[in-house]
Amino acid sequence: MKKIKNYNITYLFLLILILLTPFMVLRDVTPANELRYLSIVDEALKDGHLFAFYNQGMIYADKPPLYFWLMMLCRLLFGQHCVFALSLLSLIPMFGILLVMDRWMRDELGSSWTATRSAAAALMLASCGLFMGLSVFLRMDMLMCFFIVLSLHVFYRMYTGKGNCRRQAWVLSLYVFLALLSKGPVGLLVPPLTILAFLAMERRLKTVGKYLGWRFWLVLLVLSGLWLTGVWLDGGKEYLDNLLFHQTMDRAVNAFHHKEPFWYYLVCIWYLMMPYALLLIPVFIASLVDRSDKGPAERLFLVTVTLTLVMLSCFSSKLGIYLTPIFPFMVYLLPLYLSRKPWKTWMSILLAVPAVVLFLVATLGSCLDYLTGFAPLAALLEQYPFLTSLPVALGYGALLIGMVVVLEKVFVGKHEAAVQAMALSLFLTVFFCSFKMKEINPWIGYRDICRQVDAADPEGKTLVRILYVNRPENMDVYLGRDIVNYGTDQDRFLESAGEEGGLLIVKQERIGDSGKLRDVLEGKRLALVGPYALYDLDGIPVEKKMIEE
Repeated sequence: MKKIKNYNITYLFLLILILLTPFMVLRDVTPANELRYLSIVDEALKDGHLFAFYNQGMIYADKPPLYFWLMMLCRLLFGQHCVFALSLLSLIPMFGILLVMDRWMRDELGSSWTATRSAAAALMLASCGLFMGLSVFLRMDMLMCFFIVLSLHVFYRMYTGKGNCRRQAWVLSLYVFLALLSKGPVGLLVPPLTILAFLAMERRLKTVGKYLGWRFWLVLLVLSGLWLTGVWLDGGKEYLDNLLFHQTMDRAVNAFHHKEPFWYYLVCIWYLMMPYALLLIPVFIASLVDRSDKGPAERLFLVTVTLTLVMLSCFSSKLGIYLTPIFPFMVYLLPLYLSRKPWKTWMSILLAVPAVVLFLVATLGSCLDYLTGFAPLAALLEQYPFLTSLPVALGYGALLIGMVVVLEKVFVGKHEAAVQAMALSLFLTVFFCSFKMKEINPWIGYRDICRQVDAADPEGKTLVRILYVNRPENMDVYLGRDIVNYGTDQDRFLESAGEEGGLLIVKQERIGDSGKLRDVLEGKRLALVGPYALYDLDGIPVEKKMIEE
């Protein structure tokens, strides 16, 4: 019993893995980034690149190599892209973050850090909006966040006199370098700037050399030098310039994409941290303005969150996903705050509000079968029939029952149990809905429509054309061949379709917008897959139709 109490978080990891496995096994990858990463890995393995990466022959210096190396290793081990294994590259770092934060709290709070509180905090972070999605999607952010958490935990142990300080100085610099190698400048900037700001606030800036001394900078310079030398040898001066200046200076000062105003993160944080944002953000503010004595861990967490928010807000390029490093510190600030302040009524209300909203959402979802008389809803259900399927209905049920339990626990004052119930109901909802991924996949990725192309042309000799499809250039991951992408240029497609024929993938809803396109494709449809249609263009008298019109 004692062993289970001490290591309950490990069993929690097993439960989360079981609940997320169907989703990781059955889902398709999204085209915006995940499919692009797969294509980059295929191209790197084919061309023998290890430090310089390319996407469709174009320089891709947006990201450092560590995550791509791990993806390449998975590709070599499995002989193909295994989405489950690739998802573990995000899920395992998430588990690592939970372990580090749990150990941190156990060292800080001692016997008051009970198994119930440990499970509640871990589940809250694991199910916290964006963080939950990043735990299974193919992104570098969770890996970078893991190394940032590790580096700040090592610094805190040094600061509080725990462990071998000299050895930990080497480890700190290694973690910072790995954070840099995972995602880029944010991984390099957050730990040292946080350390400097924290020491300044503690009026101990003179001790900075103990943490960021010659050992720290020596390891960073040597390892960064080796990496950048590899980049120069593999990609040349042009690639190195792109990596060091275009992807850093240009993004920070005048972004070429994802450009947002300064206050962007102050708005998006509220929905990115749902369903706990209404509780976590006010607690952060309350802790920030509270003048009573705080422990060093609470002060460090406040500095980490505040500095990261300000720094990211100053950068020109902004995406909600960039906020990943603050999630662990926002969530675990709550138990630190509650270790010196009692739970208040307003906290119960702010925990109950999202439960009520999710209860209403689940109730509406459970009643979809009875609302088909409502015309807009009937059209929605006709387009997405899986919304009324049994697995999705079980997901609604899990969410509905879970929110009832949450409200009951909040009412009787069992707040840790309420958080656990909310998190587990969210994971159960994902678990049940995952069994309909076969029907959902065509709406999130291109694997199924590409399988139809392979079925129509198993030898891969026919030209594949793409019209009105968002970011299709990396379909070569599925097709094993290049495609001709016309974007939204219908006229260019019509001019060339009759000359070369081939197969066409087009978004169905756009066909009806043009009588000319509709006439050309009439009677030539091979398959419908989600929002896309596949047409056989060979033998279509395009020129004749154009003349007749």
